[in-house]
Amino acid sequence: MTRHLDAEEIAQLRGWLGQKKSPIEIWKLHKKARRELRVKPLSLTALRKALKGKTHRGAQVETRGRKRSLAPRAIAALDKKRKELVKKCDGDREVPWHEVIKKARVTKVDPTTAKRALVDAGIDVASRRPREKPERKAEHIEERIMKCGKWRFLRKDYFSEKVDLIIDNKHYDVPTSQEARKFLGKMKVRRQIRTRAEGLLPQYTKPNEKRNRKNLGGTLSVCAGIHKDRVVLWKYLDPKWNGAAAAKLYENDIQKVLRRLGPFGRKPVIVEDNDPVGYKSSKARIVKKKLGFNIVSLPRYSPDLNPLDFFLWNDIGRRMRKCDPKTKKESVKTYKVRLRKVAMSTSKVLIRKALATMHKRIAAIYKAKGQNIEMD
Repeated sequence: MTRHLDAEEIAQLRGWLGQKKSPIEIWKLHKKARRELRVKPLSLTALRKALKGKTHRGAQVETRGRKRSLAPRAIAALDKKRKELVKKCDGDREVPWHEVIKKARVTKVDPTTAKRALVDAGIDVASRRPREKPERKAEHIEERIMKCGKWRFLRKDYFSEKVDLIIDNKHYDVPTSQEARKFLGKMKVRRQIRTRAEGLLPQYTKPNEKRNRKNLGGTLSVCAGIHKDRVVLWKYLDPKWNGAAAAKLYENDIQKVLRRLGPFGRKPVIVEDNDPVGYKSSKARIVKKKLGFNIVSLPRYSPDLNPLDFFLWNDIGRRMRKCDPKTKKESVKTYKVRLRKVAMSTSKVLIRKALATMHKRIAAIYKAKGQNIEMD
């Protein structure tokens, strides 16, 4: 195959053309120059194209090599069939590229070609891991639509100005050694930038969560609460969480926090999730009624509506990893002190921003008919 023109040769051709030499004269000079380099010269036709700017470097459209195999209509058919197949299998299995190409009834091409054609058309497809989301039944989706349908008419600052306390519980693994902290960090890694060949190197692998499960050192559960723009409640819970424990939490800690924040001149408004074991138990209901709390319950399986779920816990975890102790060992007691300090120092600006998204999230969920939203 004849070698392509390099930048120096193209400049040389343009120079000869500027001297008003004919294409045949330029071709003879080109053959002489290449003969000295012991390189096969271009044909007269190829040289004429080069003089017109139609080269592999200067042309606006590639004129050499294999032409594009998929037309815009075929690309649209691939994308449509891809969505149909994935929806039909409902996540039960993987849908391979060769099946998409076959079912779409387009020109038979390599899967890489099909993927590249979609990406070039602005459809950002790639093999990505499914995101972990709550599995909702029809009744849960209906509940989300109903509540968001009512809440979308609330004032935009309702959750930051009218709600007195938003609470949620969280379970923490406590890594008491450097090895445990490293293991926990590896389990949180979602992806790394790597080549295919690097996939088996130690730095690009992570332990199996079930087979390589380690005793991290300890566990703890905590109930947190935010008011307007700050964390005002941070209570470590007993290992046994039930209705009695929830009633005790309301009667002692939550009531104490609300007294400190009040008086409100009305029933204190508390937002909580649908926890059937604790918050929604009969014992907890009796205590909440006795104390005169106005409870706003979030729809079931809706972490995307609880600011502590979609913002606070991740923010605290990120800042905790930044201030990991330099010592190899850390007791559960010391970890609790450090965790509380990090939680109580959460940025007020970030909490305000998180609460400001509530109105948009409610509207987005209602528009999505109770399904997952892009904001989460």
